[in-house]
Amino acid sequence: MFRQDIGEEVKTHRSSLRLNQGHEVFNLFERMRKDSLSPDGVTFTCLLNACSSIGALDKGKEIHDEIVHRGLLERNIMLGNALVDMYAKCGSMEDSCVMFNKMSHPDTITWNTIIDGLT
Repeated sequence: MFRQDIGEEVKTHRSSLRLNQGHEVFNLFERMRKDSLSPDGVTFTCLLNACSSIGALDKGKEIHDEIVHRGLLERNIMLGNALVDMYAKCGSMEDSCVMFNKMSHPDTITWNTIIDGLT
């Protein structure tokens, strides 16, 4: 017999996996730092995606500050897009819009991300 509540169980399981994977990303990042490896744009994009998936706004802001400190944002639209996305998914549309407006050359992904965040 088909159970009606199976959809909710699947959603709960997926959320739990996503939460655990998000935290694992940060654990791996700390190991990377302990090995004296320097993060690049791809690393920071992955970290921002992890923040998005677990709703870690404060952690995302810390990562944003580090990206700015390293001077990576000006030459990496992928990071800008990840920041717009992270702020939107973490419920801070104001920060998402501020980040969007700071981007000098938004691409289609940038526009799609901000439009999706506002819907």
